[in-house]
Amino acid sequence: MSMFGANYDLAVTGSYPTVPQVVLPFTPNEVAFQNKSPVATMFVSFDGVADDIELVAGSISEGKVTRTRAMKFWLRALPAGTPPVVMRVEASTDL
Repeated sequence: MSMFGANYDLAVTGSYPTVPQVVLPFTPNEVAFQNKSPVATMFVSFDGVADDIELVAGSISEGKVTRTRAMKFWLRALPAGTPPVVMRVEASTDL
């Protein structure tokens, strides 16, 4: 079983960067994304172009778990620049 977990500061990422922020060191069975911001809506892309996951801002953090074999993810937040803008990403090979 492999596990990965990290927080990403998205305060300056209103659009997807050219290089993915998340590059996993293994092929996961599932990946969890959690919006830790009370004010910014966050997005996850599997290709750096399209929004594949949307995490709405709120007083209770929103999270999504997806079963995927993808190892690279692009992250962005709107509105950018409204701290705190933190996304938690966790991945594992454990089913």
